[in-house]
Amino acid sequence: MSTKKSPGKKRAPLTEEEKNKREAEKIAAFHKLATPRVRRAKKAIELVGNLSGSGYASTTDQVEKIRTVLTDAVTATMARFEKTKKTEDDILI
Repeated sequence: MSTKKSPGKKRAPLTEEEKNKREAEKIAAFHKLATPRVRRAKKAIELVGNLSGSGYASTTDQVEKIRTVLTDAVTATMARFEKTKKTEDDILI
């Protein structure tokens, strides 16, 4: 069974109500996935922070490497959100 669309058939444009419904579904899916992922990421960072306790010893170089890796990961992740974020200025020509 083929799922390819026929080249001659075009979908009717979505109504505003359909567009709003799709957008609401995307927002709900984002929330459903983002909430537990952010919680896990926060917990993982807290566990890295536990290495600063008196039961461990680290060098300044090791601590700086951790800071760099975590900062770079957060910066790259947030940049991806900025790249996909659409503003009215992006739409205007």
